[in-house]
Amino acid sequence: MRVLGAQLLIAYAKRKPRIRGFLLAFRAFVEASSWKRMKDVEGQFTSVAIFTPPDRIALDFPDEGVRIEMRMNCALGLARVYSVGPSAGKREGQK
Repeated sequence: MRVLGAQLLIAYAKRKPRIRGFLLAFRAFVEASSWKRMKDVEGQFTSVAIFTPPDRIALDFPDEGVRIEMRMNCALGLARVYSVGPSAGKREGQK
């Protein structure tokens, strides 16, 4: 998959150096993926994915304290990150 909006991940990583490695690994994982349908994405992220049909997905990682929102076009091999912020399950300032 080609990741569009990766600069949002990089900008957030600069503000939150503790999760920099996680965000870089997430980006590499998405780039290496070859999802054909949204169901394939759901299979990879079952416990953290929130889908909004037809093409939006929010991945909420409370253990890392980050939420990544994307639009996916599996047919074209595109993942567009449009939001990165604190997890809904773990707000900033919480341990």
